[in-house]
Amino acid sequence: MDKYINLALSLGATNAVAVTPNDIVFDGRTLLKCMFGCSDWGRGCTCPSRGNFLKPWELEPLLRKYKFVLIIHSPDKKIAQKASYAVEKEAYFDGDVMVFSMSDCAICATCAGKEKDGGACRDVKRARPAFHSVGIDVFATVKKLGLPLEALREEGEDQNWYAAVWLNEASQHKGERHMTYTLKKFDELTNLEVYDMLKLRQDTFIIEQDCIYPDIDNNDENAYHLLAFDDGKMIGCVRILNRGVTFEENSIGRVVTAESHRGRGIALEMMRQAMDFIRDELNETHIKISAQSYIVPLYAALGFEIVSEEYLEDDIPHVDMLCDLTKE
Repeated sequence: MDKYINLALSLGATNAVAVTPNDIVFDGRTLLKCMFGCSDWGRGCTCPSRGNFLKPWELEPLLRKYKFVLIIHSPDKKIAQKASYAVEKEAYFDGDVMVFSMSDCAICATCAGKEKDGGACRDVKRARPAFHSVGIDVFATVKKLGLPLEALREEGEDQNWYAAVWLNEASQHKGERHMTYTLKKFDELTNLEVYDMLKLRQDTFIIEQDCIYPDIDNNDENAYHLLAFDDGKMIGCVRILNRGVTFEENSIGRVVTAESHRGRGIALEMMRQAMDFIRDELNETHIKISAQSYIVPLYAALGFEIVSEEYLEDDIPHVDMLCDLTKE
């Protein structure tokens, strides 16, 4: 998957985040928003509401057959489309013949379907339906992942465009960088791993966030540490605490991704693996965290719910969140 993420970013995408179809918010009501309010409805060459196209509720079971979805974000519609199509093409030649991209079309200045005689698409090889037009609530989907998208009050406001590539495989291919994850107790870490982990936390939580606080808090020694590596270089880490350390429940904290690797879904993947470990290996049912307020949508996407008022911790807004691992 890293190969496709890096390809999208190299083409100018601001973010490229890998998720699963379960992270996508399907909602057939998007059809109403298309029917009433979109001047292209039923006319644009990539509009799913043209004749003989499947309805959103008919598309959902087909899309859920895919294993992964690469969500691509850019303030430029052309970049979002270019990046998503390039990923689709590359994945196809890698053997994923059912790969399919979705993006708002930016190929032609005026769509042939909107012309007087409703002409045929001029570029059927690259034209694809928009992410939202197939029954997906893009607002809810990307907000769960902490990505930006707001309703615009004025026409000239900055826009955020989202494309998606539906994939069947995320295997490594020739030339792709190798992402690995490992989970260890503190006394199993090498000297270099301890150094790199503490430096990564210091660079982010103390230097980048300009917050002087005791990151080394005497809780690391009895914790589990999930580490993420890119070709052997540590680029992310998460700390898992047992019950009774910071909360009555097990807790996850010190979630950090190196600045060079943000926007790729690495924090989301580390959280998923940490949650799986707590449920499957520690046989626990609840996780409580202290979350920085700006990243609440990421944790909400994983099933965490806010259980406290907002408060300041080291002058940074936080809320407590709780996840019940017994819920689907």
